[in-house]
Amino acid sequence: MKTAMKWHSYKLHLLGALLLSSPCWVSGQLNYTFNPYYSTFDTITAGTIIMPDSTDEALSSPINIGFPFSYACNTYTQFMVSSNGWMSLGAAATSPLPVNDLTTTGQGPMLAPLWDDLAVSGDSMGNISYQLSGTAPNRVMAVQWLYMKWGAPSPGPVMSFQVKLYETTNIIEFVYQREAFTIWYGSASIGINGGTIPGDFYSVDGLPATPVATYGIENDTVRTRPRGGRVYQWIPPPMVYDSAVTKQAGVGTVPACTLNKPIIGVQITTTWCDNPTLLTQMFLSMAGSTIPGTSTNDVTAIHIYYTGSSPVFAPVNEFVPGGIAPATGTIIANGSQALVQGVNYFWVAYDLNAAT
Repeated sequence: MKTAMKWHSYKLHLLGALLLSSPCWVSGQLNYTFNPYYSTFDTITAGTIIMPDSTDEALSSPINIGFPFSYACNTYTQFMVSSNGWMSLGAAATSPLPVNDLTTTGQGPMLAPLWDDLAVSGDSMGNISYQLSGTAPNRVMAVQWLYMKWGAPSPGPVMSFQVKLYETTNIIEFVYQREAFTIWYGSASIGINGGTIPGDFYSVDGLPATPVATYGIENDTVRTRPRGGRVYQWIPPPMVYDSAVTKQAGVGTVPACTLNKPIIGVQITTTWCDNPTLLTQMFLSMAGSTIPGTSTNDVTAIHIYYTGSSPVFAPVNEFVPGGIAPATGTIIANGSQALVQGVNYFWVAYDLNAAT
């Protein structure tokens, strides 16, 4: 005999998520911490050459990073390099762009350690190269501009510099070394941009002793060489937990023997995307529901599903594989789910038995 059940109320306790250390949705604005410090310039000697000595006004084809790299909550696997002291994430760049302007859009996100009219020195030692080093999940992709003329007519090399991309942490570093010659002429930009919104960039003022990065205001007339061994580090913000709410997933009549009936929707909201928050535990209680017969006998299993940023229920990505046995009192659900930026949707669903 078929019977029907109607849920009149519910109770769920979500006690928290652990920040343990990302494709994510687009934040629309860069948010990086600028950290200048001193280190050593380790010259890449066994890298893959992208551009040889005497190169001027050149743009590389897309090159594989070697690992997924998250930048402004988008994931990139390739980059392109300009002989004019900048690189682009992705494969959108179309021109080497000797005229520096961090408001540039349409070329992909741009990382500019020294963007000006540059050229590779012609002394047979200069080149632009890259190298992937380390082991997963802590690899480093380094791009090196070695013995660069600043500007292009300079009689010899003025600067060498690198961009380093760090796996997992998604940190970016610009590393500098001064060479023998002084600036022929200089009007450079140093910074990073988002590549889609003109004002979405950080620009470094160029002061060698106490450099400062400012958001949205460009210094495009840098005429002082960064000091040798200087590192400009860009650190993305970690994911931040904002809020969690529970909502009744449905109040209609539910037939007996129904499987995966969503009872409660849990919405967890976060900001930013690096070092994703892990949800590791939920505390549930069946004490608020009116169920014919004994409350535990009418429910054969409890499931918690995760649909990511989709607000539509689906029995996928089970938080506790195989489900949880119903019980009186507090039920502890132990699992592990990395969250994405924005609203994350979890669903508590019941398997219903025939009423007794």
